[in-house]
Amino acid sequence: MKIPKLLLLPLLCCTLTTQGQDTFSIIAVDPETGQVGSAGASCIAGSIIISGMLPGRGGMHSQASVCIPNFNLEQGLDWLDQGFSPQQTLDSVTGNDACGFGDASNRQYGIVDFNPDGGTRSAGYTGSNALNWKGHLTGPNYAIQGNILIGGEILDSMEARFLNATGTFPERMMAALQGANVPGADSRCLGDSISSLSAFIRVALPTDDKLGPYCLDINVNDSPTRFEPIDSVQTLFDIWNADCGLASAAFTHAVDSVNIAIQEKVAFTNTSSANIKTWAWQFGDHNRSWQSDPVHQYDSTGTFTVTLDVTDRSCIDQATSTVVAYYDCGPVNATFTQDVDTIDLASSSGLVQFSSDSATTHATGWEWDFGDNSGSLSTLPNPIHTYTEAGVFTVTLVVRNGDCMATQTSVVVAQWPASIYEYLDVDVVNIHVLPNPFSNHTTLDLRGIKQSWGPLNMELFNVAGKKIRTADLGHNRLYSFDRQALQNGFYYFRVTDVNGLNLGKGNFVIQ
Repeated sequence: MKIPKLLLLPLLCCTLTTQGQDTFSIIAVDPETGQVGSAGASCIAGSIIISGMLPGRGGMHSQASVCIPNFNLEQGLDWLDQGFSPQQTLDSVTGNDACGFGDASNRQYGIVDFNPDGGTRSAGYTGSNALNWKGHLTGPNYAIQGNILIGGEILDSMEARFLNATGTFPERMMAALQGANVPGADSRCLGDSISSLSAFIRVALPTDDKLGPYCLDINVNDSPTRFEPIDSVQTLFDIWNADCGLASAAFTHAVDSVNIAIQEKVAFTNTSSANIKTWAWQFGDHNRSWQSDPVHQYDSTGTFTVTLDVTDRSCIDQATSTVVAYYDCGPVNATFTQDVDTIDLASSSGLVQFSSDSATTHATGWEWDFGDNSGSLSTLPNPIHTYTEAGVFTVTLVVRNGDCMATQTSVVVAQWPASIYEYLDVDVVNIHVLPNPFSNHTTLDLRGIKQSWGPLNMELFNVAGKKIRTADLGHNRLYSFDRQALQNGFYYFRVTDVNGLNLGKGNFVIQ
């Protein structure tokens, strides 16, 4: 329904410091729209002094022997604004009464709020020394309270009207106020055949300023002619609530269903009429947003009704749609690629680039095992690994997304060139090197080669199979080797006779 707004009627100035504020009222929040509502009346003027609202957060009523200004209301709202729950706020305000007369036993409070999870909470209190009839009622999202009433049926009627009324949240608040529209609801007004002398109704959108103006703010501050003030509020409310036809709520969403197993999100696009000032989204899972084009992620399965309430500061309108959230691990897969399948350790650095596309795999976590027993693992989506040993290695990738998991394997072959194998795979003496590794000098023990082979030669190769040094060993069978200009690294060598016949082989590491 499109609802026009009406400006607040001006309040009467008041210079009193204390007042016996005896009244009936309701403070409530709407979990569907994020709105906060306040309504009440009293058989004295200026009953709106009991009302305090925090848009998007909650509200509080402080009545029965109040201060002017209403210090208990002010400090209670401050605690509520700091994140106190209604019960914590109630405990604080009753334990720290700020008025200069009476004490907590003379007061009456109703407090409501939205909890951090998007649900609603309430608390109510009636002091033992508040004047009869007195009492309060609370529900999940409302608190109704009154004192100096003709009886408890006034509060019962307000509660029944609020719970059973259909329509918008402001309409339900107005219905609750009408539940007390009987002569003498505040018993002091029974002689004038009216319920009260002043009445008000207020509703704040989540995006309204803390101090107002609010979406709805109607106040009949006094009725000197003894005309029923709730009827006056109703007349002004009906004007405000007329179908103005200006604001028009509408929105679209890119998908109608989302897979929460892979954390898919829904992007909502506001397509409402021009000049919209505020957007109040309710995603059906107790989460809300006040952005014009929000993106939302559901964390449970179900069919959710999404509601958008818009206002152009004159009218309110509402649009709804549904989104289905389901759970399916099927899209999660561990597909990956590698830039090479076979590595020539002599002509390359041994590096392999692995790639896992999250847009394709729907993965949010990666666990790589490169299969070479190096102890090197990775949790990156696109790691690089260096192979230094020859062999056939099985690469394993495990991907995860929430509770979903998938596994994929591949093979990398790392090998030395044939020339190295020609030198090193022959059946010859393995020559011991001590110490190994070494930094500057080591000794090659050639005593396994008989002296009858005569003088010996040595050829030294790097890991790429390139010959980088030769040495004439002569008849020496304990040869002292000096690194000279060699870099740190891994080296192979072979020992031959003067005719080039392989007689021995070995390797060492310089560090």
